[in-house]
Order: sequence, then structure tokens, then C-alpha cells
Amino acid sequence: MTTSTIRYEDLPFWMRRAMRRTDWGVLLILGFCLISSLPFVLSTSIPVGTAHERYAFRAAEIAESIGEGRWYPRWTDEAVGGYGAPIPQFTPPLAGFLPALLDITLINDPGAAISATFVFATCLAGTALYAFVARRAGSIIGVTAALLYVFNPMIGVVMPRQLGDLSLILGGALLPALLWAVDGLMQRRAAADLAAAVLLSAGLLLLDTRFAAAGLGAALLLILVNRSHGRRVPWVRLLIAGLLGIAIASFHWLPAALEAYAVRWYPAEIAPSNRIDLLSLFAPVVATDPAALLDPPAFSLGAFPLVAVPGALLTLLRRNTQRPLYAAFLAAAVGLIVAAVVRDNQVWMLVPAALCISIAGASLINLREWLPLPLRRVFPVAVCAVAIGTVLQPWIAATAGLNTAATPRDFSSDAAASFEQRGVRCGDTTTWGQRACDHPPGLRLQR
Repeated sequence: MTTSTIRYEDLPFWMRRAMRRTDWGVLLILGFCLISSLPFVLSTSIPVGTAHERYAFRAAEIAESIGEGRWYPRWTDEAVGGYGAPIPQFTPPLAGFLPALLDITLINDPGAAISATFVFATCLAGTALYAFVARRAGSIIGVTAALLYVFNPMIGVVMPRQLGDLSLILGGALLPALLWAVDGLMQRRAAADLAAAVLLSAGLLLLDTRFAAAGLGAALLLILVNRSHGRRVPWVRLLIAGLLGIAIASFHWLPAALEAYAVRWYPAEIAPSNRIDLLSLFAPVVATDPAALLDPPAFSLGAFPLVAVPGALLTLLRRNTQRPLYAAFLAAAVGLIVAAVVRDNQVWMLVPAALCISIAGASLINLREWLPLPLRRVFPVAVCAVAIGTVLQPWIAATAGLNTAATPRDFSSDAAASFEQRGVRCGDTTTWGQRACDHPPGLRLQR
């Protein structure tokens, strides 16, 4: 009598899913992501003087257009003093469509829809990074990397609360999700991984071409890591995923590229100077001053990278199966930081830099093998506590709801026109990565 064994990979999808155990790390990270997003969960108002207001008006405009039957609006009626301009034609639509769909289907409040999108982006960023790192290096290092990323000052305080830039936070969520999808496509080569890679590639293109380029660079890093392990790279599947993602996003970039000659983008008269200083980049984040009318954000990755980077270098001296992964992302973090400091107004580079630092810094957990046995279990908790402690004080200040409107906001067409006429609806990021303003002298049509 012969017996045959059935491999786990040969089982149907629903049987494999039923045999999986509960991944408590995902639930733990989701809880910490909700804690990090408490300012948006507890407060129904929106921060005043940040890009949060602009995205709320943009979501209300798209929601109104969808309600009228125009699924992809290409014109802003309230721009340029009421003359209108084709700003949606050239602006990536994802950051406006996600809160607009939430506004139409569930919330019926553009400001609350923007806050809900911030919460969703934070949860996606933490869980996707955990899933990627845990698959590579284990759940403990995955939890550490996700906590380092979610509670990084740029991801936890500066981008969502001081800047209110939804595009940057969504980019910080889609990048680790793309890493997870591409890594799964190279290891398992399942149809679900291919579909996830296609959708995430299209999402990055519909969000910002700069983050799409960063996603391509991250995919190339993973390919180099796989090649260093001697594994075969599924070039055909990766190429198909990229081409399908480009094709799905073509409804935006193709008309924008064909009609780029018809418009001319002018910078805002008073544009914020987002200069990044190397000394303040690793300084502890200071809470926003509630008495200041316009408190400039402090672009800082926190003091923890000063510990994480030397610790990551120590782990590279040890024999570890994931040493190429840590080395690749550590080198990418250093390169992104240098590029952000050298080039002006390139704050977006700090988002992938924070991602790379979190992955490389999580390798500190491997140093616990050098510690005495009683300290090995405490060491990961201590690392996460130190990382969270560096951002705790400004996070508490942000949770208190400083600089927020006390009354519900009006996001109607008349309010949008008034908001635009005050000259404050500026700073949208165009498809080509330029700073634009739809208040004169903003977008002007060429004759």
C-alpha cells in the first residue's frame, strides 16, 4: 500500500487559507496604527492652515462631479477667480478620489473623509511593512520595522498633522505595500500577488510619478537581493505587472501627456521654503506652538536613526541570511537622505528614506543574540519603546487638537471660490512634480 503526500502549495486557495494560523502581529500593528492615528479618530475638525483643507475641497469637488454623473472631472470651476482651469486634467487623481468615494458612500463629510483616509493610509503602511519584513526575517523584526515606520516623526507627526499632505502619506503607504506584493510575486508567483502588484503600480502612477519612480527603485532593490541569494527572478511576471499597471493608469497620464503643450504652470508667488537641514534632520521633533500663527514644520527623522544606523552596520558584520536585504535598504536610506539635503524642496524623499531606515533599523533585533539570556526577550520591547518615545511628546500635542477649527466647515462650491480667492489654495503637486497654484498667477492657458 502506497501513500502519497500533498504539498501545501498544491492545495486550493480556500484550504490553504483555512489552515493558516491567526497572525497576531497584524492585529498588534493595527492597534498601534490606530493609536498613531488618534488625532484623526477623535477629532471631527480639520487642521487650519495645512494642506488638509485643500484636499477636503478637492474631495468635495470630485464627489459633487461624481454625483452629477461625471466620473472623471477634468475642470475646476472655482479656479483662477472663477474663470476655471483644467487642474484635474493634470493633477494625479488618487488623493482626491479616495476621500471622495468615502464621502459619497459612507461619511457625507469631506473633512471627515480626509481624516478617514489618513487613518486608512497609516494602517496600510504599518500592516504592509509588517507583512513584508515578517515574511523575510520573522514576526519580531517585522513588528519592530512597522513600529519604527509608523511612529517615525515624518510619518507620524510632520506629514499628516503639520503639513496635512495626503499624497505623501498615501505614497508612504503604497510603497511598503508594493514591496510586499513584488516580494510575494518573486517568491510564490501566485495570481493574487500579480494582481496586487498591478493595482499598486497603477496606484502609485495615479498618485505621484515621483513615488512611482521610488516604487520602481524599491522593486529593483528586491531583485538585487534575490539575485544575491541565487534565486531566479520572474522577469516576465514583473514586466507584465508593470505594463498592466501603466495601462490601467493611462486614463490619466495619457491625456495629460498629449495635452501638456496647452498649459503652462507658474509657481506660487509666496511658496513655502521646505529646506532640509542636515543637523536638524536627526534632532528630536518639537511640538507645534499653539500661539504661533504659522509655525513651520520641522523636517526631522528623529534621533533614533543615530542609533539604528550604527546598529545596522554591526548586524552586517554578522552572518545572516537577510544581510543583503539590510545592506540594500541601508544604502538606499543614506542615498535618499543625501539627495534630500542637497536638493531643495524635496521633502517627499524623506518618506522612502524613513521606510528604508525602518527596515534597516529593525535589524537591531539580531543583536540580542550577543546579550545575556534574560535580556533577549526585553531587547525588542526596549528598541520599540525608545523609537516611540522620541516622537511621543509632539504626538501628544497633536492629539490635543491644536490649531483646529471648532465649528464644522463648509466645502460647497461657494466656499471653494472664497477659499481660492483668498490665495490660500495653492501647492498642488502636478503630474510632472512641479509646484503649482490655481490662484493668479497660477495655471494659465496658452493661446
